[in-house]
Amino acid sequence: MLSAFSQAWASWKTTPGVALLAVVAFAVGIGSATAIFTVVNGVMLQPLPYPSSERFVTLYGTRTTEPGTFFFNSVPDLHDYQQQTTSFDVFGWFRTDRFKVTMQGEEQFITGTAVTPALARQLGTPILGQWFADDTSAVISSSLWRRLGGGRDIIGTGLTLDGRR
Repeated sequence: MLSAFSQAWASWKTTPGVALLAVVAFAVGIGSATAIFTVVNGVMLQPLPYPSSERFVTLYGTRTTEPGTFFFNSVPDLHDYQQQTTSFDVFGWFRTDRFKVTMQGEEQFITGTAVTPALARQLGTPILGQWFADDTSAVISSSLWRRLGGGRDIIGTGLTLDGRR
């Protein structure tokens, strides 16, 4: 009497096409499950790289006539929320957009985030310099800093962002 393994092996040797199809199906299944877990783990399961990140929340708008549809809030709506809500320690917001940056005579188009000073201070400490106190200052990413030469003397250097100095 043959064992289950040797019986399966003998059957697969006689029909190699079925065996190959089974191996490919297993490989695709394992690969796609691994890829899905990697994305879910990185996006949903790992905490954000900020202090007290478990306390961050995001507010979206919706319409009662379109349940399940979400959209970003307008700045006036955010100001209303800020004035009427007492549940949050800090209330800030951000907007990701494309910007034209001119610095040291060099013009670049970048994807950046406009963020309120209150929210920026909750993200930790910048590597160099400090967070801004009003809308006349900017913080640049380390990748943009490296593209602009990576010198420590960049702090305090003027830049133009979408035509605003």
